[in-house]
Amino acid sequence: MIDSRRAASPSVTSRRRHRGASWRPCALRQRLTRRTNASGKGERTMADCEGLRQGEERAEMQAGVIDSSTHGGRSRVRLDVLKSLLIIFVVGGPGCGKGTQCRNMATKYGFCHVGLGQLLREEAQRSTKRGRKIRDIMQQGLLVPTGLILDMVSDSLLSRPESSGFLIDGFPRELEQAKEFERIVGRAPNVVMVFDCSMETMVRRVLQRGQVEHRADDSESTIHKRLETYYTLCEPVLAFYQQKNLLRNILAEEAPESIFAKCCLVIESLQ
Repeated sequence: MIDSRRAASPSVTSRRRHRGASWRPCALRQRLTRRTNASGKGERTMADCEGLRQGEERAEMQAGVIDSSTHGGRSRVRLDVLKSLLIIFVVGGPGCGKGTQCRNMATKYGFCHVGLGQLLREEAQRSTKRGRKIRDIMQQGLLVPTGLILDMVSDSLLSRPESSGFLIDGFPRELEQAKEFERIVGRAPNVVMVFDCSMETMVRRVLQRGQVEHRADDSESTIHKRLETYYTLCEPVLAFYQQKNLLRNILAEEAPESIFAKCCLVIESLQ
């Protein structure tokens, strides 16, 4: 049963489950702090890496890889349209089933399903500087820069202003994206569904999906990197929305029909 008040952060329940599967967040943070042996300049911490990533993002804006126009106020009037629409974020690790359930919810309620992963894959197939950049990042299991992500999400929402609601699947992927969305759009989402699923189940589902759909980012060499990235960055995102009382936890280990019923209860509580 879903707790319709405040969902407990799945990072707590999932962490207990993942410890049994050799999942250790502290060990991951240690791996993310790498020592530059040859240069002798000491360690590069997560904060250092984030600073470098933000610097690269600014450079990409200047080079035209990221469209900075939406950040400069050009679309402020158009973005105001989004303040009155129903916006639901759906987050969870790769293979948790959020894409399938978003498609089911979109069909039942007439919502627009914005799949961030699908948007990125489509862009990665294009022979453009931006497409090649995204393709390289995704093949490494890393995160696409926040500015580019927000450009793609806001453009997708603004292209369908007639929709009665939006299901944004796979967003936000890190805390910076959550905060920047609110800064640009001027509001938080109505609710955030988080699909709680064990790491073993997600790995199995992704590998099965990769055999059927032949997706480059569903390979065994990439899935563990994607999961590490997700678990490292999701905790502050979930804490951010839990403080706003927006989290709704969906246990995603059950049959698809049962999971869908839980999702419907969340949506109907908003109407």
